[in-house]
Amino acid sequence: MSINIYPIIVVYNKSITDSLTLTRIQSSGIPNTNVVVVDNSTFDYNVREYCHSLGFTYISMNGNAGLSKAYNRVLDYLKPIAGSNDLVIWLDDDTDVTPEYFAMLCAEAESNTLVDIFMPVIIGQDGVIYSPNEGGFMKSKFMISAEEQIDMSKINGINSCLAVRFRVYNDYRYTEDLFMDLTDNQFFDDMRVKGATFMIIRTVIHQTFFQRGENANIDSVVNRFRLRIADFMIYARKKGKRFLFLALIKAYGWGLVTGKKYKSPKILFACVNQGTKHFIKNIVG
Repeated sequence: MSINIYPIIVVYNKSITDSLTLTRIQSSGIPNTNVVVVDNSTFDYNVREYCHSLGFTYISMNGNAGLSKAYNRVLDYLKPIAGSNDLVIWLDDDTDVTPEYFAMLCAEAESNTLVDIFMPVIIGQDGVIYSPNEGGFMKSKFMISAEEQIDMSKINGINSCLAVRFRVYNDYRYTEDLFMDLTDNQFFDDMRVKGATFMIIRTVIHQTFFQRGENANIDSVVNRFRLRIADFMIYARKKGKRFLFLALIKAYGWGLVTGKKYKSPKILFACVNQGTKHFIKNIVG
């Protein structure tokens, strides 16, 4: 059985030539015509011209429309051409995706045709294994080693390097009221309910996470939390009003922990303010 692989790179305010992900994909052996670049940038970095020169498919979101809308736009593009067993790989623009990942993914996808979703082991710059994990609303349970077994009935993960059979999207679209964060949590919640099958590919991918950086600009951290808290409250509302109270506690906790890390009261006050505002908005909405 022949399986097509469609790597999807979401670019945000970056020249595609600076994308570590693209550098890795170009040495993967995947045809350029299968690569899709979704441009969420708010400035022109000549991404369109570069993609066309290499034969990539280029999709402009005409500004930062968020991940969910970008993903759904890609699904609309692929619907006429992708087969049910083909794989869509969601990628950030700064992921050190390895040739081993692509090789193992192709082998496992060919051998395990009933598996719907494949995911590698993702390690952050702080050495923590963030994906896959056992999902929890307040705190997920992370693996200690790449070989550790986890409870598949609680499996959760991040979007980066997630490979999904196109058949999954025959009756599924991403929730567009989630702008960026929690799109992956919502996806895994929905997939577990649908009875989708998962497989962990035991190869390690190193990912740089903005919120785990030591030298991030304070204003950038504040802006990031504004988006994150807004999405988290929407995600909580979908689960039920009691989860909104837990989300409020978590937003305050983010402010305390991150404010202490950066020695910045501004971060604490921003998280408290945003948490309170979005709690009220969602509990009365």
